[in-house]
Amino acid sequence: MSSNLRHHLSKRPRTPISAAAALSLELDTSMDLDPLDPLFRFDPLRHLPLELTHKILLLLTSRQLCTVCSVSRRWKKVVHVDLNPYWWGLCMERFWVEHARPKCMTKVDKKRDWKKVWVDVLKKESAGIMGQGLFETEEEGSESWRQSSLRNNEIAVPRWDDRPATKLEMRAHYKSIRPKPKGKKPEHVPREWYCE
Repeated sequence: MSSNLRHHLSKRPRTPISAAAALSLELDTSMDLDPLDPLFRFDPLRHLPLELTHKILLLLTSRQLCTVCSVSRRWKKVVHVDLNPYWWGLCMERFWVEHARPKCMTKVDKKRDWKKVWVDVLKKESAGIMGQGLFETEEEGSESWRQSSLRNNEIAVPRWDDRPATKLEMRAHYKSIRPKPKGKKPEHVPREWYCE
């Protein structure tokens, strides 16, 4: 630890100070901060019990937790693996109606990476992909659905009018789509599977 930093830490006031007073304190800019110094390599999560680490991390928002993953491999493991039920809960709150929401994770849910699912949702929302087609009221949505189904029916009717009417025309139509293989041995069956 550099001597300037030790000197500064030893001169710290012992009484609590306000935030404004803390901001008014000026650190010595000539202080040599060494990133290899043991003070900067101290990992608080390594020395805390896992339950306490979880409680501390759960106080953060989901975006802050995504940022915390880049601190170290240990923090990434804690956020990805240990907090997987937290990410599952976020996804369930987001996509399920409250009364139909599952109460606990299944074996398949436990194996899935729910943080990745949540991040994908955030990416789609920020790109404006999700949320399209949502309406303020139920009536607006049903009216829009009626109009789109009417348009689809209007488009579909002329297509069905193109169909051949007689049996011979239909047979010719189906032969034009895919002709029946000629001969005793179909071409698409491998020789070893065909019994003579």
